[in-house]
Amino acid sequence: MRRYLIASHGKMASGMLSTVKLLAGEREDIDYLDAYIESDSISNQIKRYFDQYKEYEILVFTDLLAGSVNREIMRYLNENTHIISGFNLPLLLELLLSDETITPEVIEEKLSMARGQMVYVNKLVKGDDAL
Repeated sequence: MRRYLIASHGKMASGMLSTVKLLAGEREDIDYLDAYIESDSISNQIKRYFDQYKEYEILVFTDLLAGSVNREIMRYLNENTHIISGFNLPLLLELLLSDETITPEVIEEKLSMARGQMVYVNKLVKGDDAL
């Protein structure tokens, strides 16, 4: 059993989930955590989440590597938890829609693909070979 968690400062996580639903349809296996929106502490919110899904493999997507959300989630890092920080939409969709078994190697492959989706379009339009 697998869960996906998008966690961010502010409402980036819920916004990203909204976009995922638009592109990939409704999903029952994906959750979001918009940090610092509720009065409840981020520590409590994350603890409740991991307590609820402690028997699951969890893929977590966070916004900032050095950010408090990522640091707090790292407290729950174990063999069933994969944390990907600095994610983008192509990466999220690739992992959500993949039929592959999720392994560290698959995650690295998808990360490499997702990095390639970040392009300075001005150079691309000009046909600059420096891409």
